[in-house]
Amino acid sequence: DDSLIPIGLTKVKTNVSMEHIILPDAVKQVILEFIAEQEDNEKYLREGLEPRNKCMLLGPPGNGKTALTKAVANRMGCPLYFVRYDALISQRPGETSKRLHALFEFVKTHRCILFFDEVDAIGKERGDENEAGEMKRVVSTLLVQLDDVPPHVLVLGATNHAGMLDRAIWRRFHIRVILPNPGTDEFEAYLRMAYAKYGHEPKRNLRILGLSLEAENFAEVEVFVEDCVRAWIRRDKSCSIDEAIDEALAAWPRTRVKIPT
Repeated sequence: DDSLIPIGLTKVKTNVSMEHIILPDAVKQVILEFIAEQEDNEKYLREGLEPRNKCMLLGPPGNGKTALTKAVANRMGCPLYFVRYDALISQRPGETSKRLHALFEFVKTHRCILFFDEVDAIGKERGDENEAGEMKRVVSTLLVQLDDVPPHVLVLGATNHAGMLDRAIWRRFHIRVILPNPGTDEFEAYLRMAYAKYGHEPKRNLRILGLSLEAENFAEVEVFVEDCVRAWIRRDKSCSIDEAIDEALAAWPRTRVKIPT
């Protein structure tokens, strides 16, 4: 019953397929083994060994950590809950820990996936002198709850700032994998998949197109493909997708100015 979902949790649609996740083979193999272990978890439990159920996704933003989490939930056919820090974190002393406890008590009641995106926002290193005492207590609560997660609940975390994460939380995750910045092969495959989603199949060399974009991640490539489709719609679909790509390419340096470093 969705009305029972506690403060700090949001149920999210799992409308992403594993076939649409582009990862290095080694990383994808780790994730598939993680899923397989969960799908056959009784086999491990019978031998007195709890299946691994906590996985940390690392790496730069825009490379598919959230999409991968949705795909895992989709493959397993179970609900996916995102932790919402804006609702979870309270200014009242002790309230955040109380809400965190309620959140875990809810997910323990059924087979599901709990996702902490940017987990460093709530799990910062307790040795950080700038961190308030209240948030240090929240980290301690989180550690206790992670230790008490039953085998039928999967906990996935994601962070772009692994160095900020409390070491004790880091150790709680059985699997830790890096989703690296895409290479030429990954960009080419992603472009082909992204255009196909809108029913287009460009005639040009998508490998060269990927290189010309100088994109930093998949998220930027997705924005470019959407720009192309917008150009095609703007011209009342009277042009080819390749002509729309040319128009979007001409505008790309103006619309996607690089963030100063």
